[in-house]
Amino acid sequence: MTVFVRLSCHAELVNGFRMRTKFTNSMEETRSYLRSIGLPDGDAYDLITSENTFTDGGQYRFEVHGIWEPIVMKALLVAIDSYGLYLHRVT
Repeated sequence: MTVFVRLSCHAELVNGFRMRTKFTNSMEETRSYLRSIGLPDGDAYDLITSENTFTDGGQYRFEVHGIWEPIVMKALLVAIDSYGLYLHRVT
């Protein structure tokens, strides 16, 4: 699931146009917004652990988006190897 942080924007009329004058953001505002749309407002540690796995027995996958150049792919593979991780998909 992807959650986007909500920025509150204060606006005022300047020469007849609505202009953004101040952005505010706090974790409490974000949590309040998430609650208002029916989502958890934090980590849901009370959920049960899923017993589902992929066909090879894995419980999760790593996917990296936006690799456009071979040098970036090489750096990614070196970094992943240094952590002892497996990369499952690159797009």
